[in-house]
Amino acid sequence: MTEADRFLDARRKQAATAQYALDHPEETYSRQPDAYKATADEQSVPGWFALHGRIGRQTYFLRMLLISICGAVAAWLISLWFGTTLEVSMPDNTDLSFFTAYAGIQIYLLIGFLSQPFMIPQVTKRLHDLNMSGWYQLLFCVPLIGLLFILFVAFQPGTAGPNNYGAQPH
Repeated sequence: MTEADRFLDARRKQAATAQYALDHPEETYSRQPDAYKATADEQSVPGWFALHGRIGRQTYFLRMLLISICGAVAAWLISLWFGTTLEVSMPDNTDLSFFTAYAGIQIYLLIGFLSQPFMIPQVTKRLHDLNMSGWYQLLFCVPLIGLLFILFVAFQPGTAGPNNYGAQPH
């Protein structure tokens, strides 16, 4: 099944879930028919890169924590390799403080850039849980508003029941 087929299938499920909620308003949203439950494929690692669906606060926090830990370990390993390589390649009595400070900034920028394909889908799905478009994550770039918006995304409870982006996550 291609990524496009998965996307179209997820959209069909979202539409069916929303229609079910409209047709049965007397039922609670916590009890969904089996046809609307997430499949194992949607919960797998490739699902980490999908830009559709919803994730709750706990899942969001744990995934972002895992991505951050992996990034920190990668930065540490690269710094260790770079520092050892630099020390061996430079003449004795060379002051390496400028090189190491500059390289450290570059390494952390590189790791931050490389972690974006993992973080953007998680934030998008968390915003979907809040019934907001994924484009709202551009607010993270605004200095003070971005910090407040990060806290809002992390701590605001998601929409109860189905919303425009699918069924409520478990």
